[in-house]
Amino acid sequence: MNRIIRFVAPLLALFAAGIVPAFSQATAPVLPAIVIQQVSAEDSDVYATLLARNNEITKEKLGFENYFRIYLGVTAGMDTGELFVVTAGESFATLSKNTTAVFALPDLIARRGQLDAVRTLGPQTSWKAVRWGGTHKGAWIYNSWVNVSDEAAYLAAIDELRGVLNGLGFQDCHMNVYRAVAGRSEATHFVSVNTPSAERLAANLDAISNDPTVAKWFASSAKLRTVVRNGTYREITQ
Repeated sequence: MNRIIRFVAPLLALFAAGIVPAFSQATAPVLPAIVIQQVSAEDSDVYATLLARNNEITKEKLGFENYFRIYLGVTAGMDTGELFVVTAGESFATLSKNTTAVFALPDLIARRGQLDAVRTLGPQTSWKAVRWGGTHKGAWIYNSWVNVSDEAAYLAAIDELRGVLNGLGFQDCHMNVYRAVAGRSEATHFVSVNTPSAERLAANLDAISNDPTVAKWFASSAKLRTVVRNGTYREITQ
């Protein structure tokens, strides 16, 4: 059965004389930018395996660790069972340089036919982080797509929620917020809570579902955003 995979185009920084190491998954020197390319694949497992080999080649030739990061929709509505391939970089200004450098690699060019045989490229969207807390390797994630009426006020509210979750012992659950830049179809932003394990994600979901302080936050922030959809995901990068 066909699956829809969202494939994020590379956005890694380049210096004038050469390519610098890939964007850090633990800390960010700047707010990252991403481009999401939707891909329809006949067999998502085959596609994920092919991308894993592309990761190996990219690391060998350019030094990028896990250039393509792969996520699976777990309890995610229309995304359940689907794959999402994510890469991140420092800015949109470096996108064309990185894309040229990576996809000009002879080994990747030779493998392009294998990818084309199992995929059809779909719509593409661009996102810019406006709040960044970091990510975990092998993360379990809760994403919410929202329409925001006042970004500055909403980010201030997210900071308040960050404080509430810290008070509940969730310092290890990172919070990232992205703004739609181009290709928007349903939401102005998405909020991503990045946790280190299935157990921590479940505990976080219990907190946001049952804690009265969190409930108060949801009520007070409702005027700033409308939730479009949400779901849970996990990283399955090989």
